[in-house]
Amino acid sequence: MNDLKIKEFLPKNIIKDYSGSQERELYGTTNTMLSHCTFLGPGESPVKDCNHVVCYKSRIKARYAFWENKNLVLNECLLATTDRAPLWYTHSFVIKKSRMYCPKGLRECSDMKIVDSLLHGTECLWQINRFEVDNLDLVSYYPFLECNYGKINKLKMKGKYSFQHCHDIEITNSNLDTKDAFWHSKRITIKDSFIKGEYLAWYSEDLTFINCTISGTQPFVSSKNIKFIDCTFLKDTDRAFEKSTASGSLKNLPYSLYNPKKISFTVDDDKTIIEKPGSSTNCIQIKKR
Repeated sequence: MNDLKIKEFLPKNIIKDYSGSQERELYGTTNTMLSHCTFLGPGESPVKDCNHVVCYKSRIKARYAFWENKNLVLNECLLATTDRAPLWYTHSFVIKKSRMYCPKGLRECSDMKIVDSLLHGTECLWQINRFEVDNLDLVSYYPFLECNYGKINKLKMKGKYSFQHCHDIEITNSNLDTKDAFWHSKRITIKDSFIKGEYLAWYSEDLTFINCTISGTQPFVSSKNIKFIDCTFLKDTDRAFEKSTASGSLKNLPYSLYNPKKISFTVDDDKTIIEKPGSSTNCIQIKKR
């Protein structure tokens, strides 16, 4: 796992109770705290290409507010829907206790940390390299697209097409209500979490689920080396593991299996239905604990 590259700092300058609406009005600002400020627009990118900036208890309504920043902190801020894409090409930053309602929040960034925050937007968290998430309320389509080297804890997510084309991510204590999650993803570990995912983890590789509860139709199709440790499948989970390889320990099997390539499980309850097994029956090994 690549370590985050985020440095703590204390700005020397302060701008307080500032209200701005101009184009790029604080462009290039360095070593500054923005306290209780408001950026209304229509001028875009008010805090662009800045370094070592802390934005505290401020309201951001102008578009593209924090593009191409380095060493940025957003603390107790509100980012409105009119700030369509507030953080793009921004590196080494922390967001905490903030509310973000941005359609395209956080794109092509690196070394990012989000703590105790809310993010609601249609296309958020794309192409993030090295990140940490701790206690985030997330609603989005395609969240975590092509994101790599991440640690996630206490994520409450509702959306579709999440975690596609990702690798090297650890997820714990989370509730993921999603569709088409983890497609084409590699080396993902999910622990102590609930995953509701129609068409879950197709074409994925080296995914590990530890003490998870899983629900949804047709999970794990054309996937390789899926591992389970003490996981539970809800009764609505059917047609699982088509053309896939999987192993581990389960508290119960999915309601039905559909043409698995090779699966080997130790289970508490070995009742299941094999749908159209064909010649794949010999590839199913079930051992009851």
